[in-house]
Amino acid sequence: MTKLEKCLSGNGYAIGSSLSLADVTIYSFVCDYFDDKEGALKSVASCPKLRNSCEMVKAAAANWLSTRPETKF
Repeated sequence: MTKLEKCLSGNGYAIGSSLSLADVTIYSFVCDYFDDKEGALKSVASCPKLRNSCEMVKAAAANWLSTRPETKF
């Protein structure tokens, strides 16, 4: 995870200065890819930019889910 941490920009986003598909992909990799999810999340504890990026994706998803328009599906 430390190698991935080095790839993130100084502001915590994967690319540029706002949330992007790259951030969502990193979140998916860190939080969903590994069988040992607890171990993966523990390895992120020492990576502040990576942890921040995952938290921003999680917050953005929660915000979108709470404000999305009503649909039939």
